[in-house]
Amino acid sequence: MGNEKLTQKQLGFIEAYLREPNATRAAIVAGYSPNNYHAASISGYRMLKNAKIRAEIEKQQALILQDIRAFFIRDAQLARETLLRIMNDPEAPCKDRRQAACEILDRAMGKPITSTNVKLEAEIESVNFNVGTNLDEYEELFNELSEGVEAQ
Repeated sequence: MGNEKLTQKQLGFIEAYLREPNATRAAIVAGYSPNNYHAASISGYRMLKNAKIRAEIEKQQALILQDIRAFFIRDAQLARETLLRIMNDPEAPCKDRRQAACEILDRAMGKPITSTNVKLEAEIESVNFNVGTNLDEYEELFNELSEGVEAQ
């Protein structure tokens, strides 16, 4: 994080909050009133109201989201390449070639995805999925990223 304007305790709070978005627990992990839950709760609340801390949390969340987007784009490109390989493989079973072609055409023609199971395997030290993003924003992000992959 490397922000010299913040104390070590504040940086500890930010790191803990990014791992688990609970201000009280993050305050306790950072060393604010570890033996007094009520005092830690107040400390956590105050930390989130601190403009410098809030800005650093938002900056780190944006970096995490950027990393996730990069992984998604890479994986989407690999998936597309795999489908193309299957579709063009004369030794692949006909039903598999047909299914791969249908998947490619469905995405190219903008067919909405009804369900998506994504397994993201990445080493991310701190992830906060509670960034105030609702499902519509995630769907918009998914569509935006899918369009970028299709254009390539």
